[in-house]
Amino acid sequence: MEVSQYELNKNLMKEDLSMKSKKIMAVTLAATMVVGSSMTVFAEDPAPTGVNGATGEGTTFEHVDKDIIAVTLPTQAAVTDVFDYCVDPEGLIKDAGTLTDGTTEVTGNTDGVYFKNKVTSSGTEAVDASATAYSIGGSTSPVTSGLKVTVPTSTTASKLIYKDSTLDSADNVSTSGWYEEVADSDYSGKSPVAVNIVDDGNGSVPTPESGDTITVKPYEAATSGSTTTSYSSSSDAVKFEGKNSVDVDVSVEAAVTASEGGKDIALVADATALAAAKTPALLMKLKVGSDEKIITSAGATAKAKIEGVADNFAVKAEGGKYVYKIRTNVDDDPLDDWNATTVQLIGKTNTADVPEGTGALTAPEIALTWSVAKHTEAAQEPEEPESYVSATTVSISAKALTLDLPENVTISKVELVLNGNTTTLVRGNHYTVSDTTLTIGKYAAGWAGGSIKVTYSDDHVDTLTCQ
Repeated sequence: MEVSQYELNKNLMKEDLSMKSKKIMAVTLAATMVVGSSMTVFAEDPAPTGVNGATGEGTTFEHVDKDIIAVTLPTQAAVTDVFDYCVDPEGLIKDAGTLTDGTTEVTGNTDGVYFKNKVTSSGTEAVDASATAYSIGGSTSPVTSGLKVTVPTSTTASKLIYKDSTLDSADNVSTSGWYEEVADSDYSGKSPVAVNIVDDGNGSVPTPESGDTITVKPYEAATSGSTTTSYSSSSDAVKFEGKNSVDVDVSVEAAVTASEGGKDIALVADATALAAAKTPALLMKLKVGSDEKIITSAGATAKAKIEGVADNFAVKAEGGKYVYKIRTNVDDDPLDDWNATTVQLIGKTNTADVPEGTGALTAPEIALTWSVAKHTEAAQEPEEPESYVSATTVSISAKALTLDLPENVTISKVELVLNGNTTTLVRGNHYTVSDTTLTIGKYAAGWAGGSIKVTYSDDHVDTLTCQ
């Protein structure tokens, strides 16, 4: 049957729509599987009604404070007596060579102030018992067990470890890879003791032979060191160690408490005053890090910065949240050294006779208080502009002032400020300028107490007091 062009086009269109429908169905099915729907999609199903979709729940994190301010402060026990001092203006300690007890030896100093310093010698670590050779008796074949070791009766070892040997060269054995620990109970009261040679996994197992000997080196206990005392004009430096992520300031305030009766030795403000004093005087400094301040009756405050070590910290997930704390993976990435600062007192007195009787002197009490806070940069004080004139005052007898002007700078205005009123002076009449000299021509005695204000072309101003 002959098919018209119309019918042909109609059939082709049906086939095309059918193929597109299948493609759409495939895409729809794929999308449905991705979102995990259990709905089965058929080409004949009607389109679902209503609104379909999904909800995404958001999660926020709490703020993690990365400003870790942590400084290990000295305990009260650690600073007991550290800042106590003795003042000796007459040099009696230096002459006697001891304290008043007659037995405590003291090396005198020229500063005449004495703090007790603690000198601690370092101890030694324990040294394990060891063997440097071995002995096999009556055996002609290699022996790796039941080796007899004679332990000296003086040994107080908790264990015996042997690591080195004097093997015959024919044994061709490494001397650093074989050992066995022997518990104290294994050889306590027994001699000789049986031990075994074991393989530590590196393949170097010795083969002892008859005639070889073992020499045992006894265990050496650790020593704790000792603490002695000496005396100097500086106190011990008390350490403040930081474990901080940001820079912190250690601020120490020294407050002076006068003794009853007002008879304390005088605190002076500098070395010049100390040298000039005719009676006993004391120059006491507070040192925090490298910052030194002289302590007067009003006290003093010194401050030092402990730099933070941010690389020693890391963010960690802990207890369902994030925290910022010191890293623990020190083997993979060792921690950097922490920073620290110190606090100490340093004293000096003059040479003078100490009054007796009712005039006897006492020493002031100095209380130190420390605090720690995040470091702040000190505000820079604005620099005073350099004056263009040679003086800060002007008078009838000294009214000619030398000028030192920058290049191309001239005087714009000269004013008299007196009793709250400002009067502009006339050039050539009230004042003159000649080369490098400014002269106030008609200066009047009634101007005393006022001021001359000189303004320049670069807006710089000099103010001179009228006398």
